[in-house]
Amino acid sequence: MKNPFKEKNILKTCNGCVFYYITHIQQRPYGCKKFGFLSKNLPYLVVKQSSGTECAYYTQKRISQLSRGKNVRKRSADSSRSN
Repeated sequence: MKNPFKEKNILKTCNGCVFYYITHIQQRPYGCKKFGFLSKNLPYLVVKQSSGTECAYYTQKRISQLSRGKNVRKRSADSSRSN
């Protein structure tokens, strides 16, 4: 059986990519670490406009990277018991 959630039909924007970052430069607020450029537009749009293809380097962040510093810890069996 084929996976209906296969990534080839999903639009891969920069949100959630490990190479995407926000700069502090007002004229060029978006950056791509993989391609090494800053842009006024989102990097996936720049890649699409210049090459005509979708970004080949899109890499989904792991869930721990998406938490953005939130205190995410696994609870041990001892700490989950209430006294």
